[in-house]
Amino acid sequence: MHFYGVQKKRAAVFRENQLKSNSEKNERNQIHAIQRISTIRMGSYSAALNVVLKFHNAVIITLKTIRSSEEPSDAKVSTSASGSIDYFSSNRFLLVDMLFFILAPINKQLQAHGSDILIVTQLIKNAKL
Repeated sequence: MHFYGVQKKRAAVFRENQLKSNSEKNERNQIHAIQRISTIRMGSYSAALNVVLKFHNAVIITLKTIRSSEEPSDAKVSTSASGSIDYFSSNRFLLVDMLFFILAPINKQLQAHGSDILIVTQLIKNAKL
């Protein structure tokens, strides 16, 4: 979703959709920004994925808004938004979420200072079960 950070207008649309989503659910969730995947660290992919999952409906609505507003003028952005809608609505996206959930403890252990290879090996064995 690299096109979010390109224009402040698009980020504002996403913030508005998050606020609408929160008010519809009667929740007071913190407003988040979508990060550029190409500029975040590997350990932050999980956090970025959690934002997309937490505000899934707002993400889809924002992508549809971007697709419809950019369609006549910027075909590349419109096509990218359409592809993202398809991906975030697919079973493959849910599989990625499941994989991140399974691998999160291993990832944290591998990034820890002075990680013990035996502990990591045991975590991998437990994840296989």
